[in-house]
Amino acid sequence: MKSSVKPASEQKQAPAATLVSLIDGLEQHGQRPVFLHFEKGKPVELEYSELLHYVRRLAAGLAEKGLKTGDSVLMLAANSPQWVIGCLAVLYAGGVAVPVDPRHGDEALAHIITDSGAKWAFCDERAQERLHKVLPERRLHLLRLDDPNHPKHWKKALSRSKATPFPADAEQRAILFYTSGTTGMPKGVPLSHENILMQIDSVLVKLGLLKKGDRLLLPLPFYHVYPLDLAILGPLRMGLTIIMPKSLTGPDIVHALKAGRATVLVAVPGLLRALYAGIEGRFKSPKILASLFAITIAWCKIVRTVTRIPLGKIVFKPVRNAFAPTLRLLCSGGALLDADLAANLIALGWDVAVGYGLTETAPLLAVRMPNNYDLASVGKPIPGVQVRTKKIDLKEEQAESTESAGAREKEASDPRKVNLAAHPETDKEILVEGNNGVEKAAPKANPNEGEIQARGPNIFAGYLNLPDKSAEAFDQDGWFKTGDLGYFAGENLRITGRASTTIVMEGGKKIQPDDLERKFEDRPGIREIAILKYDRKLVALVVPRLNAAEKGKGDETISKSISQVSSSLPSYLRISDFAVTRQPLPRTNLGKLKRHELEELYEKAKSAKRSGQSQSTAPMSIDSMSEADSSLLQEPVAQQTWQWLCEKFPNSGLTMDSSPQLDLNIDSLEWMNLTLEMQERTGVEIGEEAIARIETVRDLLREVIDAEHSGKRIEGSPLTDPEKFISEKQARWLRPLAKWQEDMARAFYRANRRLFQSYCHLEPVDAEKIPEGQVVFIPNHSSYCDAFVLAAALDDKRLRNTFWAGWTGIAFGNPLFRAGSRLAKGIPIDAKGSLVSSLALGAAVLKRGKSLVWFPEGERTLTGKLLDFKPGIGMILSKHEVPIVPVYLDGAREALPPGDFRLHHVKVRVIFGDPVMPSQLKEEGKGNTDNERIADALRTRVQALSRRAHHGN
Repeated sequence: MKSSVKPASEQKQAPAATLVSLIDGLEQHGQRPVFLHFEKGKPVELEYSELLHYVRRLAAGLAEKGLKTGDSVLMLAANSPQWVIGCLAVLYAGGVAVPVDPRHGDEALAHIITDSGAKWAFCDERAQERLHKVLPERRLHLLRLDDPNHPKHWKKALSRSKATPFPADAEQRAILFYTSGTTGMPKGVPLSHENILMQIDSVLVKLGLLKKGDRLLLPLPFYHVYPLDLAILGPLRMGLTIIMPKSLTGPDIVHALKAGRATVLVAVPGLLRALYAGIEGRFKSPKILASLFAITIAWCKIVRTVTRIPLGKIVFKPVRNAFAPTLRLLCSGGALLDADLAANLIALGWDVAVGYGLTETAPLLAVRMPNNYDLASVGKPIPGVQVRTKKIDLKEEQAESTESAGAREKEASDPRKVNLAAHPETDKEILVEGNNGVEKAAPKANPNEGEIQARGPNIFAGYLNLPDKSAEAFDQDGWFKTGDLGYFAGENLRITGRASTTIVMEGGKKIQPDDLERKFEDRPGIREIAILKYDRKLVALVVPRLNAAEKGKGDETISKSISQVSSSLPSYLRISDFAVTRQPLPRTNLGKLKRHELEELYEKAKSAKRSGQSQSTAPMSIDSMSEADSSLLQEPVAQQTWQWLCEKFPNSGLTMDSSPQLDLNIDSLEWMNLTLEMQERTGVEIGEEAIARIETVRDLLREVIDAEHSGKRIEGSPLTDPEKFISEKQARWLRPLAKWQEDMARAFYRANRRLFQSYCHLEPVDAEKIPEGQVVFIPNHSSYCDAFVLAAALDDKRLRNTFWAGWTGIAFGNPLFRAGSRLAKGIPIDAKGSLVSSLALGAAVLKRGKSLVWFPEGERTLTGKLLDFKPGIGMILSKHEVPIVPVYLDGAREALPPGDFRLHHVKVRVIFGDPVMPSQLKEEGKGNTDNERIADALRTRVQALSRRAHHGN
């Protein structure tokens, strides 16, 4: 059945001469929703009529406040409908919008302000603080987009009258983008009204990529040319609805897809990879299901390749319905989309479109439409743009490409176009131009790659204030040199790399490091890898991906992976050496490697290994994070968690790729302490299953966000409000014993006391130091008989009011042990389950006025040496001012050594230390927090009792 919706190419739309006339054209869309955004998780709509109302009156207000034609206005704030209103108002008033990446460093931001000559800025609170910081002497007219109560809020600048649209010229500057290139300061790329409108007309109207009624989900930052030009301005002209997720995190994007009924997702390859991985992850267990998923995907790909039948649209319809039932089209830009990933997404039943271009080309030069089956390409040049590849080497050669119908006629009739020389191998001029007419058969494509060059009305005129750079960017005939390498396969353009990153080895072999790096993806031990030439050899800089079991074997695992891959490659592509760094590889905000920094990082990593030094540094700044990572921190709970981690691990070189297990030395028991601290800071608890999935700090933040979104956030503290965090099942361990249970417990304690007094000559030392009433006992732990030894040293009255913390795997490991633990008033401490509620049980004991025995090492020492004390006990005691008695169990390890299950006839002493209050321990101990200082001071006191036992001091 054919669709009744006409493609955009068949819709009647008046041509927009400038972006000002595009804005006036919004009036025809009336009451349609233009934006759907989310406030506190709830969808909020803005209509086209409201948008136009605000734009016109804000433009008038800007003019009244002194905005002049050509004035630059910074757009420095998070995504929001208000951001778009501000941007359109600037254009309507004749100004130049300057979208700025908030993650630029201070030096780069100062450069952008000065270079653009900006006098105005739309900003949020954080941006306002940065603007005052980087250029305190420069006074900008600021308008806030985030706080409606702020005296400089944008709505306070609305005029009572409607603005008269500025009579813009098509060649006039409209938007000034700044590239975050791999070297030097950002370069200003001015785009005219004509540059931008040409893209909209070619891609959205002539190619018909979008359809009437489409609803676009836009989870990309607005300061890039790709989303701003093609996912905001283009859809505005067509009267479509643009959906903005609450944040750029996975859960919010998925929620917006469903709640917004999105039909199109505008994305970058990283987001699409995460989307596919999320779906694939649902089929990982059991193994038979994972195999079935992989086989079905492969079969759908084969059927589509051979027959062109989109089998996945039927087979995987239930999967798509569960994920995003209305989604039909995935649009990818910003970087190359891997052909295998594209094939997998198509196999799931989605259409996939890919665009290629640069900021300087506004942005697209070529588009691969969903009906183009050459997934290794970026498609055909867009209508109205000429694209060629030209050999560049030590010796300049002629250009190569293919030619569309009408190209020569247009060249001949257009005085601005210059004919190319004939290609020496084909004796034909080689050129491809996007065209809607009937195309002639293209000459045989030359597979030899060359630099991709382009001409057309979408190409910028030159960099701002950089005449030398502008001259370098164009050849003498006006062709813009992209710096990318590629070739034409038929009429489709294939990208092979960047001219500036090509590695030329001795003997003339040329290597594209991107291609080589992809061969090492997903190999054991390798999270990220960068290939570079060092000392005339091909080497690698590796960021490891290791699990706890591989701790200490990182280099071995990585070396094995590199050797396995290299063995299948030609000799000149083999990696001769590698260095490991814990810091994420340096990238631009589009995720491209800053290759000029790799050699220095490689040398540092090698030097650190030789000297045995760690590469620890201060935590990574938010401004230097990738797009996706900084978007995670837009979630308040994630930002709270990150700040807490920075405080807790200030010198660990904390990054989003840091491994909690390997870099931060968090073992399974330490998770208990961390999750409690995190719960107290954020109100979110993560359990065993979540912890098992965590490999990096990034994973931890995602789990925290997911836990909050799933309603697992609990207000209050498990240390002061423990009942909130204790389940009904756990609460039974706190209930009073029945009369018969008390009698059995009393009989057990007395028998236990007689056993150790007669067989091990038990001797309590300084038991008179134990104060009356509630006490917390802190003993060392070297034997499975420790609890029995301590119990034998306490009297019946004390035992009746004392609870014992025991690890679930031992004291509660089977029905018999659980029954005994119940009689002894044991409470289960589960380091792998509900970590927060385990400590809440300890806090509940103290809150009820009972005494508590807590083994703070968390595990037996196998050597007899006192282990570090976990800060969990410090957390409890920091909230409860209860007398604490350190205890050293001398001889218990000899009475029942590790691995032995027979009680030996040796003397055992229980040495009680001086009672102390938590407030005093806070002053004595060392650490960054009260919890750590209390635990450290207690260990010191138990250690002193140990020396006393062994040396008589």
